[in-house]
Amino acid sequence: EISRKMRGHRVLEILLPSASTRLSELLDAHGEVTDHEEFEGLYTVNFLGDNEALIELNRSMVEAGIPLISIREVETDLEEMFMRITTGAVQ
Repeated sequence: EISRKMRGHRVLEILLPSASTRLSELLDAHGEVTDHEEFEGLYTVNFLGDNEALIELNRSMVEAGIPLISIREVETDLEEMFMRITTGAVQ
């Protein structure tokens, strides 16, 4: 919770067996996704939504037939949080 407030968004990692055009299109169209990158089936997603929006994103992936292996929220490490606070990046 603290790290999300400091970043202003969540960072999600979504793992698939391989890259998926369907997932890229779904993420591009999702209102709570601000950016995403893919490398060998691992998608890193900047996500503005709350838990309900995350549940809906997960449901959308399943309904689209996307073969999801895992989805998790990436935690911010203490050094990154310290640097953001001391450089004034957090309000």
